[in-house]
Amino acid sequence: GRAGRQRYYSVFATLIVLIALARLYLGRDWFSDVAVGGVAAFLWIALLTLGYRRHRPRPIRHRPVLALLATAVALAAATQLRQPPAPATTSPPVIDVVDWRAGGYGRLPDHIIDVVGRAREPLNLQLLAPATRLQATLAAAGWHAAVTASPANSLRWLAPATPITDLPVLPLLHDGRAPVLTLTRPVDADTQWILRLWRSAYLDRASGRAILVGQVARQTLQTRLGLLRWPADGRYYSAAVAALRADLGAAHLRVLTPATGPGQWPVERLLYLPDAARGDDRISADPPVSPAPAPP
Repeated sequence: GRAGRQRYYSVFATLIVLIALARLYLGRDWFSDVAVGGVAAFLWIALLTLGYRRHRPRPIRHRPVLALLATAVALAAATQLRQPPAPATTSPPVIDVVDWRAGGYGRLPDHIIDVVGRAREPLNLQLLAPATRLQATLAAAGWHAAVTASPANSLRWLAPATPITDLPVLPLLHDGRAPVLTLTRPVDADTQWILRLWRSAYLDRASGRAILVGQVARQTLQTRLGLLRWPADGRYYSAAVAALRADLGAAHLRVLTPATGPGQWPVERLLYLPDAARGDDRISADPPVSPAPAPP
């Protein structure tokens, strides 16, 4: 009956929305991809509905269809369970601080890796210290912990007068890991700097802690459908790195010259080692690259 159809529509609509949100959360799709897919699906369902009402096909019993779907799901689950076990995990790689400063930083990832292994936006910070040390240093410059998105505060995205610093920040995964620290610093009412830190697969030999990789970027307020307002990342990485350099100061900081190869982001990277007892008081920047002489 009509009540049964409404239940089916509600269940499947909820499932579609949850899948779309999950793909956004995992970084598999951009918001525009999900929006276009939703519009295309709506149009396709509308065409099927018109065809159904025009031709009036015979109704079918739902129990055989549900049994067929349950069988397909069971077969898919059995196929996954019969896959060979994952290889045994090995010990994580270890980097000495001297090796890290001398070039070992190049073995760490320089791009965010999404859930399918694709390189996405650049990583422009490496940290050989606890995340709380960096947080305490940046607090004096106006950085504070970001508002993480949750069901309780998601309604703030609908408030038109909420400043960007009070809006929840969407999570961003790197190699399947959630950030261990997310900081923001306001620029104006609609713009802020955002810093995210993730644990890498490499350990510091002296402390046994994971070396942290991070990204500093600029966020601006974006409005969708005339209702939703949330902070969206932009590609102003050079300006974000310059702002972070100014807030950290030159001590214990090394600036790596940007890569210029094809397909690479021309973005500076920062290496931060605040513990002066484990090395020089200052980590110098890379020497400037001299331009190639012009051909005669």
